[in-house]
Amino acid sequence: MNIKEIEERSGLTRANIRYYEQEGLIAPARRENKYRDYSEEDLETLLRVALLRSLGFSLDEIRRLQSGELELAAAMRERSAALESEGQRLLAARNVCDAISREVTSYSALRPEDYLNGFEPDAAAKQRDVAEPHPLRRYLARAIDLTLTGILVSFVQFMLLHHNLVNISKAEIFLCGLAGWGLLVLIEPLLLSRFAATAGKWCMGITVTRPDGERLSYGEALERTAAVWLYGAGLGISIVELVCNYRSYRRYMNGEELAWESGSVERFDERGTGRMVLLYAAITALSLALTLAMGLSAALPPNRGELTVAEFAENVNFYRDFFDYGERWSLDENGEWAENQYENVVYFGGGDGPAPFTYTVEEGTLRAVHWAYTETAETIYGTGDENARMAYLALAAAQKGTSLFNIRGVIEQIGSNSWEGDADYSAAWKNVEMRYDARIEGEYYYSEGFFLSVQDGQPITVTLTFDAKLAE
Repeated sequence: MNIKEIEERSGLTRANIRYYEQEGLIAPARRENKYRDYSEEDLETLLRVALLRSLGFSLDEIRRLQSGELELAAAMRERSAALESEGQRLLAARNVCDAISREVTSYSALRPEDYLNGFEPDAAAKQRDVAEPHPLRRYLARAIDLTLTGILVSFVQFMLLHHNLVNISKAEIFLCGLAGWGLLVLIEPLLLSRFAATAGKWCMGITVTRPDGERLSYGEALERTAAVWLYGAGLGISIVELVCNYRSYRRYMNGEELAWESGSVERFDERGTGRMVLLYAAITALSLALTLAMGLSAALPPNRGELTVAEFAENVNFYRDFFDYGERWSLDENGEWAENQYENVVYFGGGDGPAPFTYTVEEGTLRAVHWAYTETAETIYGTGDENARMAYLALAAAQKGTSLFNIRGVIEQIGSNSWEGDADYSAAWKNVEMRYDARIEGEYYYSEGFFLSVQDGQPITVTLTFDAKLAE
């Protein structure tokens, strides 16, 4: 029999039947498609349970009757004595108990249909035998798990790959979301098979086991997690996920079995929902703070404190990559520009390459950086001010006192709208002073890193100078 048939024949609701299964009173077989196949024995057991619950027996007492630990006649006599004090309202129940005690010798011989007719079941008992739904706790548990896997993805993204927090694209955000779900699909089966809960479920007081209370195997947990990913989350695709979430919510509230619940049972402890919401809010806030901290720390250079020329060069290369300025040119350990031929990146301006840096070094410590560039032409591309910005940042961000709490300050300096390639600009950070001077001869138009003469055939001359030094 399927669930609809056994509902009709037993007179119990689907929620009642699921609850009795969760409590281990029945254990229906499974078909090849994993749907439950209820037997006549399951029906008989459900009818017995319905009768005994209507008489006021607890689930524990029913289990003891099933196992033979409790004698039926003795249980009925005891129950009859208890019912006697309840008055006229339960007179019918008392008569049934008396009849069973006289006519039936054992639990297995009990025929409930002989006694249910003409006896009004206890409606309150049916209401009690329904597992209380916890949609919010289930949702928050999943949200916490995704938040925690998101932290792991952010660690790789910011701490290992040093992605720029500010310049993250929508595509990267989407891919990171998929990566979080993919990581959860890998981790969740391990946790369920080992601990019967994920971190989120543990926080929300939820355990997942087989109906008999035993832990899921890894294969069972993996199958369950994959079903959640497919049918509950719609493969992480935003619109599809919302539809899947709504459909799953409706089925859950109607007492229907969800696609991933085949062969598993969720159990909830007695924690209050309000407490769970506060816990979720705290975890979310801490996670956001940690992600932001990792994103900001990713902007800190690899070398801090007093720098050698080689360390300065490494910092410059780090920031050129961080801000995606291309990798055709990089500084070698001597602080000189080296061309990386394998990179398919075109660099304009500066003749055969970027203008070289000159360095002032005292006792092995870099004290000042200088850069100058002059060119005459009708069109001049690539003023090289990005190299001045990276050089200043490489030196300033390395100074004592620069941390993830203020790194945005010096980054905002180099990205300031006031720093234009054809205008003078000065700035200071900690003990680093910087000056950028621009001298342009001729009539020109400047935009997005190039100078263009506004008079045909009339060249312009561009002279740019950059200095950054440690204050005395």
